[in-house]
Amino acid sequence: MPPTIVLDTEWGYRDGRRDCETAWEPVVLCARVAGGDAHHFWGGDLRLRAFLDAHPDHTFVAHSATAEIKYLLRLGIPVPAKWFDTMVAFRVTHNQPGRLNASLVTALNSTGLSHLVPLDKDELRERIVELKFTDADRPRIRDYCFEDVAGTAALHARLAGRVDPTAMTVWMEYAKAVARMELRGLPIDTRLLKAILANRGHIAAALIADLNRTCPVYDGETFKKKRFLAWAAREGIRWPVKPSRTTGRLYHPLDDDTLEEMENRHPLIADVRQTRKTIKSLQKHGIKVDGRSGRHHSSTMPFRSITGRNQPRMFLFAGPKWTRRLAVPPSPDHALVYVDFVSQEIGVAAALSSDTAMRAMYGEDVGHDPHLEFARMSGAIVTGMTELEVKEVRKIYKTVNLAVLYNQTAGGIAQRLGISEEDAARILALHKDQFHVYHLWSERVVAAAYHRKHAVTPCGWRADVPFDSKWRTWSNFPIQGGSADVMRLVTIALDRQGVQVLAIVHDGWLMSCRKDQIEQLRAAVEHARRWACEKVLGGFPLRVDFAVFAERFEEDDDKVRRTWEKIAASLPGEVLCVPAE
Repeated sequence: MPPTIVLDTEWGYRDGRRDCETAWEPVVLCARVAGGDAHHFWGGDLRLRAFLDAHPDHTFVAHSATAEIKYLLRLGIPVPAKWFDTMVAFRVTHNQPGRLNASLVTALNSTGLSHLVPLDKDELRERIVELKFTDADRPRIRDYCFEDVAGTAALHARLAGRVDPTAMTVWMEYAKAVARMELRGLPIDTRLLKAILANRGHIAAALIADLNRTCPVYDGETFKKKRFLAWAAREGIRWPVKPSRTTGRLYHPLDDDTLEEMENRHPLIADVRQTRKTIKSLQKHGIKVDGRSGRHHSSTMPFRSITGRNQPRMFLFAGPKWTRRLAVPPSPDHALVYVDFVSQEIGVAAALSSDTAMRAMYGEDVGHDPHLEFARMSGAIVTGMTELEVKEVRKIYKTVNLAVLYNQTAGGIAQRLGISEEDAARILALHKDQFHVYHLWSERVVAAAYHRKHAVTPCGWRADVPFDSKWRTWSNFPIQGGSADVMRLVTIALDRQGVQVLAIVHDGWLMSCRKDQIEQLRAAVEHARRWACEKVLGGFPLRVDFAVFAERFEEDDDKVRRTWEKIAASLPGEVLCVPAE
């Protein structure tokens, strides 16, 4: 095993400005060299850089290493080359449905190392974060930090031999890229944000009044579930039911995932979803912005889902989609560029299954639409159809195209689209007939996962497969996991080329560059895309859309535009006319 140095860090924020990058202050970095001495460095101790430089061949070990990497980057210290993240190692060796928590305490308790769980010191931790400790507290803070070092070192000894070192190297390159991106932050139109927050009561009232004109589903700012379900029943919309996790009784869920699944049934459902998300976001002030820099910083939370995808926290792009309009270029001579994969999951499924018909459906030409192509292959697009009719047909075939990737039934598709179960079953049968290679491959992959008791992606992300887990989870795992592999490699390649990535958004990236460097950025994206597809998909060419925004990000979505127009009508006119600060 290569020589290691285990690290843990503590830091805080000045003036009560928690999580604001311009208020960040280093407190202490604690390190223990395997088989050697322990070291600690307070604040901006200049000896820290010399210590790291003196160990170029060591692997640096940390739990959630992105935090330690950011600590060094903030101090202007070059990040060591070799890392091992015990959080990632624990996730990949203990990954299964319902077991996603990977805190150091959870990892130690789950690996027979409970005796190393640090004592709970919430009061001390708060004083550290708020920088309200005294010199007399320093020994306690140092000891607290070294307790985490000891736990991380033991966890590393327990897990290192179970993780593919090549895969860990790739994952740590991704962690470095994420750390740099998170510190970069996302420029925000703070003037517009302040106006929205100052008028949030008027905005909420306007959105609610508009909804209530169609159906009085709100009483004040309280959403009335019974009224909404009664309206759905009158409209002939059969709402999904599922058993309660606590009582087992059936109920009608109205969470955001369910509303998203059902919003194609009626415009009101989409408006209800946007309104509820907007009011929740405004009430919780869910858009965290550093007032000094005007930048939004969030936690990407990589590797936190069962498929290895990110699970971002306090993230602008995780809220209602209209809030993305707050994203602006960092300066007048820069533009925002949004790059996202075209139907990524369909392309990954076609590539991994080697289904030539599905690969042809995905296509290689710019502007080719795999969902419309599926509809054409099925005879659903005929001469003389209006644009609206084609749009409705595409919606149906897109839903089926995606639903098969997680083994949704005809009943579920029918409920989601508002079509008969017979029609849904017919389109599903067409899909299975035209793309039979994919369906046979998917069945073999899932059966093999149950037999081996684990599933794995092309780049080594692994999950345990309990015998009583859902088939649907594992039919979708190779698609989402393979997509996550591609996303990580593209991000690494962009970072190595010096691209200013501002955010990773599921299957895309928001970036910025000078307006006179758009074509250089396009070339960098193309290089990253090709490299990632070669490594993960054997060269199958996933396509990307490349959109440039000179002034602010704008979502190409009619539902989002409707919501934004209502919000804008509640704001002072001068706010919308003046360029972003």
